[in-house]
Amino acid sequence: MPTVKATSHMPDFASQEILDGRFRLLDLLGAGSYGKVYKAFDNQPKSFSSARYYAVKVLLKADKQSRDYEMQLRELKLHKKVSFHPNIVTFCGAFEENDYLFVVLEYCEGNDLFTAIVDKGIFERNDQLIKSSYVKLVDAVYYCHQQGVFHRDLKPENILCSVDGNDIWLADFGLSTNRRVCHDFGCGSKAYMSPECIGKETNNVIYSAPLNDIWSLGVILVNLVTQHNPWNYAHSSDPCFDAFLANRDSLRDALPISDSLNSVLKRIFDFNPVSRINLPTLRNEVLSLETFYAPNDQIDNPDTNTVPAYLPDDSINSVTLELRPAVDGIKVEVEVEVDVDVVAGSLQRSSTSSKGSTSWSNIEWNELKKRLSLLQGVLPPRPKLFVVGSHSISRSHSSHSQDDLLVTPPYGPVDLAIDIPEINEDSSDPASPSGNYPLRCQPRFTVKPPVALQAGDAS
Repeated sequence: MPTVKATSHMPDFASQEILDGRFRLLDLLGAGSYGKVYKAFDNQPKSFSSARYYAVKVLLKADKQSRDYEMQLRELKLHKKVSFHPNIVTFCGAFEENDYLFVVLEYCEGNDLFTAIVDKGIFERNDQLIKSSYVKLVDAVYYCHQQGVFHRDLKPENILCSVDGNDIWLADFGLSTNRRVCHDFGCGSKAYMSPECIGKETNNVIYSAPLNDIWSLGVILVNLVTQHNPWNYAHSSDPCFDAFLANRDSLRDALPISDSLNSVLKRIFDFNPVSRINLPTLRNEVLSLETFYAPNDQIDNPDTNTVPAYLPDDSINSVTLELRPAVDGIKVEVEVEVDVDVVAGSLQRSSTSSKGSTSWSNIEWNELKKRLSLLQGVLPPRPKLFVVGSHSISRSHSSHSQDDLLVTPPYGPVDLAIDIPEINEDSSDPASPSGNYPLRCQPRFTVKPPVALQAGDAS
């Protein structure tokens, strides 16, 4: 996304009409470093069945002679190219007024995936829902890759979902690219970058954008199943990732995941991008899993569970465990205090401990997990609801659902008022489009098995 940061200087567009009265902007859905997103009402629908509500992203328009303006158009062009998929937010149009660029998108009621996972908890121990929703996300990403579009910022904040979690829409193409190989290291969100994208411990001068997306999908899978990140940063300086480098089964040891899921994750988090699992295989592997979770007797038995010790001894200044009876006189609550300067950013660790593995005998394990979740990485900090191409990882409060039911209106055409130029595909890109399909009617992998990603995709 371009570097035109404008949110603090933007007026409030709520209740204003734009495009000669075509749209009336309603509630603010979210705001990021680069703009705001409003719910909008269509005053002049093309037909009775056309959509009446849209999401309108408002951006400060960059100078037309600048690279930032080219990047703004690139985002629109790439989003438009892939928006005919049922699990990608539909790009409906864009136009300019005065100093602002207005992007009209499909309005999807519900939450972002972060809110659904952390605040609503709708995926917790729900194998079928996780499987169904995750496969839809994989479908969306694979479709993007087939069209030569690589997202580069896959994370729960950039994915929308219905209130019940059954419908998933990929959003926010602000960092997307049509280049299969990239050299701008560190692009994306810290917790979701692959080691080769971070680039600090490799000698490569380029990295594979599609294979970096696959790594990000692995982190999202851990998010869905456990409400945790596997690590804060895929670098040896991160204690959790360093544990994974030393022991490829460390995720299974630290999190309540099944052996079969652990095997899939090891194929996703392959340090060699060339041998990393491809998306069709990942899809099939996830569908074949009987469960994502370890047996209950390995999780809920308070006499056999331990709190994993991933923070090094010298990184904890003070840890205090206070045991006291709860009000009902039966359960024992645990209060854990950790120096906030040590747990960087708080809520970014996949696990924490008191200088070693501690066995708990008379403490209910589920209650302990809830208490410790304030210190364990329950997903990274992030902006509100609909991220507007933001690099920010500073946390703000999650937005609540506006309705109890999903309402995805039929689509009405919105005439483009901006000429979005074609961007030449990178010479290294193979011919990727697999055909034009009617809106919301794309085939699935099970209909026609796609060609697996080739080794040449990686740097």
